[in-house]
Amino acid sequence: MHPDMRPRFDVVVLGGGPAGTAAAMRLARAGAKTLLAHRPPRRPARHAETVILAGAALPGLPALPSYGVQSSWGGPALLDHDFITTIPSAAMAGLRWHVDRPALDARLRAEAEAAGACLQPVTTVRWARRPGGWQVEMEETAGLRIIEAGWLVDCTGRGAHLARSQGAQRIVGDRLAAFSVRLGPIPAGVLEQRTRLEAVRDGWWYLAPVPPDGAALTFLTDGDLAAARAARTAAGLATLLTGTRHMQGWVAALGCPLAGPVQAAPAGMAWLANAAGDGWLAAGDAALAGDPLGGQGVAQARALGEQAGATLLQDGPARAAALADYQAHLSRRAATYRRLLRQVYSAEWRWPEAPFWARRAVAPCPE
Repeated sequence: MHPDMRPRFDVVVLGGGPAGTAAAMRLARAGAKTLLAHRPPRRPARHAETVILAGAALPGLPALPSYGVQSSWGGPALLDHDFITTIPSAAMAGLRWHVDRPALDARLRAEAEAAGACLQPVTTVRWARRPGGWQVEMEETAGLRIIEAGWLVDCTGRGAHLARSQGAQRIVGDRLAAFSVRLGPIPAGVLEQRTRLEAVRDGWWYLAPVPPDGAALTFLTDGDLAAARAARTAAGLATLLTGTRHMQGWVAALGCPLAGPVQAAPAGMAWLANAAGDGWLAAGDAALAGDPLGGQGVAQARALGEQAGATLLQDGPARAAALADYQAHLSRRAATYRRLLRQVYSAEWRWPEAPFWARRAVAPCPE
């Protein structure tokens, strides 16, 4: 097909997660012709997620109210508190809910489509610069589809595939990796609607509800440590669990043996040195990925997606200024997040000689 006859979109958003759907909704509602390209993940998405929503949960989305966190951090005693840490932001104010992440993402894609975005499931996406924009080739079930686009938004997650193809530098803050297994079904009333967290010598654990009747158990450690090698199997996770003071009892009370595949994924903080370029910008985890300890992953991704969409709605010189503001905002947010993260990790001082904690500048034991 001649390029002049191909469908042309103002913006193509690559990635149908929280950031991509937020960007697509913002653009489509403002009248921009927007295509949202979604490729199902090659590995399963994380089971559990605690999200912040203004008011009630999304209608029809299985969700449980989150009543806070019970943690053993900085000492063996259990402490009850709202959340370990928060990143101050008016955009992140609201109620917290435990949700199943794949179900949440599917619901957000449906909302983006309802807002006017063209939702395109794909198996492979390729892009190439063309005068005035981009040529985008999408492999789909029906075959190859080629379109033209003015701008691309990279919401491809930690891979940041578009940004890195354009020469953007991705800075990885640490080697944190997450190893997660799903538990259930769990009898009603057994699992409390809060996240439970425990620090150990080689990292930390958390246990969170997954609607309607499950839970996700996750161990976080650095990927180069021996504990990470052990955590890749359910049997290895079970062995590591015996070294906890509280978590093994919490899991035992659920009556669910550790079984099934373990999901392994990078989980450390990472960010782009430059999150925008000629005809493209990045949002969500592609631009700035946070440590799960912050508890703000989905909210942050949605906020960045919204801001990316708003940035591209500007014209001419106003867009250039908005892109500069967007990059400056990301730089400030990354610096703030790193500072807060160091404060939280430094509150755990029991194992200063252990590599996991030594790498995070653990403060000495107080007098």
